[in-house]
Amino acid sequence: MRLLGLSQSARLGQGRVMMRVLLGMILGALLTIGAAYAIDTWRAPAAVAGTSSSAQKTMVNWDVVGKNWNRLTGRVRQEWTKLSG
Repeated sequence: MRLLGLSQSARLGQGRVMMRVLLGMILGALLTIGAAYAIDTWRAPAAVAGTSSSAQKTMVNWDVVGKNWNRLTGRVRQEWTKLSG
């Protein structure tokens, strides 16, 4: 059976490529967040010791990230409750 001129094997190959791209995007985002967290964590002891003013600045405001994450998870739970209840 042909759909839009593509054979079944071509559609499966295209689906695999799309899944790899999606997985790559997710992995890239996780690596970026992990690297930012690691750098901020390593800078924190220097900021406490007061070595320099540039060491006190972090790349990410983790308080804001935490609030946004909590808001997102709360909304997802609320929508899930609507769908399942």
